Amino acid sequence: PRLEAVPGYRGKEIQIQDLPPISEEVEARLTQLRHMYAPLQAVERAVEAGDFVIIDMTVKEGERLIESLALDAFSYEVGSERLTAEIDESLLGQRVGDEIQVSAPLPHWLHSNARPREGSEEASGEDVEEAAVGLYEIHIAEVQSRSLPELDDDWASEYTGHDSLEDLCEEMREEAAEGRNAAQWKALVAETLKEMTSELEVDLPERLEAAQMELLFREHLTNLERAKLDYATFLERTGLNHEQFVESLRAQAVAGLKARILIEGVIEEEGLAVGETEVLEVLRQAAQEAENSEQFQEEMAKGDYAEHVRSDMLRARAQAFMAMKVQPVDSTGRPLKVETPVRVKAWFNPTFEPADSPDSRSDVGEPLYEAEVIDDPYPH
Repeated sequence: PRLEAVPGYRGKEIQIQDLPPISEEVEARLTQLRHMYAPLQAVERAVEAGDFVIIDMTVKEGERLIESLALDAFSYEVGSERLTAEIDESLLGQRVGDEIQVSAPLPHWLHSNARPREGSEEASGEDVEEAAVGLYEIHIAEVQSRSLPELDDDWASEYTGHDSLEDLCEEMREEAAEGRNAAQWKALVAETLKEMTSELEVDLPERLEAAQMELLFREHLTNLERAKLDYATFLERTGLNHEQFVESLRAQAVAGLKARILIEGVIEEEGLAVGETEVLEVLRQAAQEAENSEQFQEEMAKGDYAEHVRSDMLRARAQAFMAMKVQPVDSTGRPLKVETPVRVKAWFNPTFEPADSPDSRSDVGEPLYEAEVIDDPYPH
């Protein structure tokens, strides 16, 4: 199916997720660095969250000692849950010399290697459940606390190589702003396509819908096979029945088809194109990054690989075009400014001004194209 006209998206308000102020992100990064470089010192008080404890630990499964889990003079951060949440909770309030016993789950890797697989003839469900729990016996040899340094110019110079703390903060603010805009742009592209697709009314032929569902189902089975799972086990673990999963596939198929129809409509209406030079540049870069460049080029010559690349580039370009034309807003409806990435601007003619010329058409030139384009939330 083809659209007679693309639904209006210019100036449409698209809500994207609010992000915390840059100042909060800088503060969090400073705190992380401060803790990273803080020296540890022994303390005589009870264990608190964030402390480090030096522990000796043995683990038993029934009467069997699990040697692979034994620890000797091991430094452990309380609250990290690198062992188990139950152990972290039990360590709180303990002191040097205390010994505790904790019943907690055994690591999954130990369970999968040391015990029969669930559902096998060698083990019943009860056996597996009992084997998943062990008795951890822990002796606390020492309690250590971070000695947090003062955040000043000397600290910034010694640990980060910056002339001053303000120089460090300024660099963090710039990095945070760049990362923030990249995250917001990616969200804007995805939300614009999602919003426009949800409002799109188009009659899909049953055969087309069924074919797309079959394609998605076969891809799903392939992924299950790679994960060494069968379909019945997948349904059991997700709590779905076959009919429910088929309906979810139908929703994915419809959304994917509508998204593709919309994107193709935008490409045609806006006259978007991808130059031959751009495609060749992508193929050249891919060949350079391939382990066997000659074999890669031979494989490309056998099929229509170049056309697939061109198609992917056009879809990314159409999604970017729509995102450049809408108005991003936060949860309160306040307009947000999301800067279009430089690499995306390079896809279009340098004279293309989305803000000043809302009705202009992009006369595409031949800029270089980067393969890491916008993620399509509706894979085809």
